[in-house]
Amino acid sequence: DEEGKPAQMPGKQAFRPLEKKFLIAGPPATLPTANPFLDASGEAPKTILTLEGHEDPMIHDLALTPDGLYLLSAGYGDFTVRLWSAESGELLDTHKIGNRPNSIAILPGGETAIVSDVYNNLMTLKIEEERLIQTGSKKIDAGSAGAFRIAASPSGSLLAAACFDKKLLLIETKTLTVTREIPTLNELHEALFSPDGKLVVASGGGNQITIWDLATGWEDSYAVRKVAPDSFCYRLAF
Repeated sequence: DEEGKPAQMPGKQAFRPLEKKFLIAGPPATLPTANPFLDASGEAPKTILTLEGHEDPMIHDLALTPDGLYLLSAGYGDFTVRLWSAESGELLDTHKIGNRPNSIAILPGGETAIVSDVYNNLMTLKIEEERLIQTGSKKIDAGSAGAFRIAASPSGSLLAAACFDKKLLLIETKTLTVTREIPTLNELHEALFSPDGKLVVASGGGNQITIWDLATGWEDSYAVRKVAPDSFCYRLAF
């Protein structure tokens, strides 16, 4: 629309380490009628915590710190990144930014988060004494459509950025510098590193996932069967 808001999409799940608990961000209207989050007994999981504080229902990303103590949320509609206690649900800090935040990647140490916005800006936020402190920012060349999702490597040295403009970017986290650009046949929706950091997997248009071996350059794509005529490959998890 005229404000640049995209069509609403299903919210992201943030899983707390070692516990069968999760949080869902996004308006209920975006979720499918049939609940896909069923446990082994077929029961739908119960809501354990509701976090309230964002001024707009469009929350585009969630990220838990590795220790499971803190949750960060990207408020696409209210231009904020918020820090929450994952135990109590208390809102600890609100960081207002100039553009709509779209994606959050927390580095392995749990003390640094990198946020992307819809205008190709990356911001580094320090999590210190339950506050968010911006320590850096840089605009990257992700194309006119922007870097849609970012993910941190297991070592914390690289980001993978999935771009609508048919490319995958690898970005050095210390300097926020693009070190490698890989063209793709379709727009990308999300990218993830494998647990050993050797592979990057991305979902994209054409209902495909693509895998790259960063050391050898090997690449392959796989079609994903549609579960509905209008479905598309979007979220990934290892």
